[in-house]
Amino acid sequence: VVMTGSESMSALFGGFSYSDGVVQGNSVTMEDGIVGREVMGGYSYQGNAVGNVVVIRGGRVDMDVIGGASGHGNATDNQVVIAGAPVLMADVYGGSVETASAAAINNTVTLATDAGAHLENRTIYGGFRYLPGNQGTGDVVSGNTLNVEAAHVAVNNIANFEKVNFHLNNAAVTDIPVLELLDTGGTQLQGVTIDASGTIAGGGEPLANGTRIALVGNDNGIVADATLSETTGTLRQGVSLDYGFRLESDGQRIDAVLNRVQVNPGTGVFQKGRGATLGFLNEGMDFARMTGIANAMELSESG
Repeated sequence: VVMTGSESMSALFGGFSYSDGVVQGNSVTMEDGIVGREVMGGYSYQGNAVGNVVVIRGGRVDMDVIGGASGHGNATDNQVVIAGAPVLMADVYGGSVETASAAAINNTVTLATDAGAHLENRTIYGGFRYLPGNQGTGDVVSGNTLNVEAAHVAVNNIANFEKVNFHLNNAAVTDIPVLELLDTGGTQLQGVTIDASGTIAGGGEPLANGTRIALVGNDNGIVADATLSETTGTLRQGVSLDYGFRLESDGQRIDAVLNRVQVNPGTGVFQKGRGATLGFLNEGMDFARMTGIANAMELSESG
């Protein structure tokens, strides 16, 4: 289902079942227009919602955006992508369920490179249970992943993710976090694995050890595991410099702190190519020199 015009709809579903059938592999793309209620990739009242996709690039959604939802089954492997500047009047869920024992796992939400507008009051959930207090025995966390590709995006909060991946594209070295969280109640990130990859901005000079790239921030507090500091990885500047980093949290921010710099091993290809060229030039010069000497000797003997 693709919604591209400026029309209005009461709700937008990629697939729907009121029976026990699996609602699977549906997709919804919204470019413009107004949806007065929910946008869902797929909904099954009795069965499972599996592998459905929602992409929101523009327009306005007055209620929830949900990758896949189930009334009495599970919601797994669904995706939501937020891009552009849609106006979202409610929250975003990778997957949602409505019974205590149901699972909403292995769902993905992606905040794409141009996402960022009109999300300040929205909470992004990997999985969710529509029961008071989100209580129940079913798993709504495992395998749920948040991908942050935007240079900077502000949302109210994030919840029920097992992983948060930052895919950086020339990330700025500033005090402004890539993912800025505004919830006055703070943010709970216990058990969440945070990773970063991609490139960081900078001139030709290497960045100093200890340089910080702010990944997550909430001025009202972030509670994270102590083992967060054990997370390490590599970021690249240009094509030649690789920086190792570790994660550090001060209770309000989580930063990638650069602690190692090395030349990208792949740039050895350029060095080898340059050496090969010099080798050919040297061989050519040697050949020309030897040929010239031989010719001169021949002329001298014939004279």
